[in-house]
Amino acid sequence: PKPRPPPPTCAMLPRGLNASDNALYRIRWVVLAAAMGAATCGGSCAGPNNGGLDERPPPTKPTTRSYVATTGDDASDGSEQTPFRTLTRALDGKAEQIIVRAGVFVEPDVVVTRAVHVRGEPGSVLAGHVLIAANDVTVEGLDILAGVSVSLAERVVIATATITPSALDDTVSISSAKATLKDLVLRCGVETCVQVTTATATLEGLRLTTEIASKRGIRVQTGSVSASQLDVVGMMTSQVQANDGSWLRLRGARLRDSRGNGIIALSSRVLADDVTVTNSRSTALLSQRSELTMRDSTLGATETLTVGVQGGDVALYRTTIEGSLEGTLSVGSYRLEMPRVRIVDSTVAHGRRVGLLQSAGRLEVRGGRFVGDETAPPTIDNADAIISRGMDSVLVVDGVTFVRPAGAAIVAGHHVAATITATITAPRTTGIVIEEARVNPVTIRGGRIDDCARESGIAVLDAEQVTIEGVRITGCAEAAVLAGEESTVRVVGTRAIDNPGFGYAAFGASTITLEGSTARGSQWATFSTCADGAAVVDGGGNTLEGATTVCP
Repeated sequence: PKPRPPPPTCAMLPRGLNASDNALYRIRWVVLAAAMGAATCGGSCAGPNNGGLDERPPPTKPTTRSYVATTGDDASDGSEQTPFRTLTRALDGKAEQIIVRAGVFVEPDVVVTRAVHVRGEPGSVLAGHVLIAANDVTVEGLDILAGVSVSLAERVVIATATITPSALDDTVSISSAKATLKDLVLRCGVETCVQVTTATATLEGLRLTTEIASKRGIRVQTGSVSASQLDVVGMMTSQVQANDGSWLRLRGARLRDSRGNGIIALSSRVLADDVTVTNSRSTALLSQRSELTMRDSTLGATETLTVGVQGGDVALYRTTIEGSLEGTLSVGSYRLEMPRVRIVDSTVAHGRRVGLLQSAGRLEVRGGRFVGDETAPPTIDNADAIISRGMDSVLVVDGVTFVRPAGAAIVAGHHVAATITATITAPRTTGIVIEEARVNPVTIRGGRIDDCARESGIAVLDAEQVTIEGVRITGCAEAAVLAGEESTVRVVGTRAIDNPGFGYAAFGASTITLEGSTARGSQWATFSTCADGAAVVDGGGNTLEGATTVCP
């Protein structure tokens, strides 16, 4: 930088400036000179040449360290050259960072009561239990052989290590605390692998394994957990469980080989994305009185039931659900609490099993597919895709495709209220069955039903307030629409094409009223057993090709 000009003397004062003003003028001159100097070096000058203003940051205080080694001595100063022998002795000091050298350190109980960063070098192992009861604690790279507890602490991080539990305790217990577990291998004991109680935890990149009968992988009780990139193998009761008003955010989890359940939600809130549950014995997902949303996931077959919902609010988006021995999905109430379930753009691969059984609440199935098993033997004919029953049930099926169910596609009964729009291909028995439905209305609108192997496209038995509107039914062995057991059915704008037996058939004192509908390619366009009071009534605008019956 250019040299600063000297301050003015009295001889240099501008004309008209009194000597008494000299002090003020000298101050202004210094300020001007400083500004000129800063401009000369682009405002980046520092030190004494910028008018005495030093803008450099103050020097960083060096981190204090102590070292622990199996060759050390607790009577030493803990320096790199003369390390301590135990971690407990190092924690008694004031070093901000503790470096643990390779080796096995036998210390049954290590208690952390101050802010510190403990870093284990490769091969460092603590044969003991660690209790963290202080804020701002990080433990990384140190394998621990008797579990970790975090209590009454915040900003705790445990990372990059293998942790083994003691004989009877949880592997990691977090209570009344805020902690992060990252990149850990947890060898689970007989209790819970990660227990979070009235606490907040972030779990990332954890692998949970067990060689004994561990009860649970991760359990949250009245807490909040965000978990991602989990790999959980085994467990007896559950692999991930949220209880008692907890909040669980689950992303990228792989849950395998549970001897019990995959995910359990009990009176909690759960949001799960990209979760795969495979080879569980009981259920892949059990939700009771919970608010649960799952997206882009896979729930594999089990030895009992794949998904069970009791009360609460459950939504499954773009999820694949496989059929199990006792069924694929079950939706029911919890005591008097009615459930609400939405299944959107998902695949229910129920195969030779029942796809979805609803006994209460509101069930909405929008988009997606139900896939049966065309190779199922003839002895299996009860693998219906959806069974919905009960006066307290509401069923909405909107734009869903059913492929080769080994039974019926939809069975709705016991006074359920239903609205159905579906594409049904090659059901083994009937496309849609409406039975014992006299209290609430049932509407089948749009869509198509093709190639029913043995029975009818739509069968209405012991039901009233049934409307069939704008449906195309082809290739069903018995009839396009069949009504029996004193049913009342209104058929509007529907096309019955190439159904070998009947287009529209009424039996058992039932009535079908046709409006603007078509029957073609059947032996009987309409048929009714007049003697018992059954009738097919021409409401006008119909095109009927084939034999018809006219009742008095």
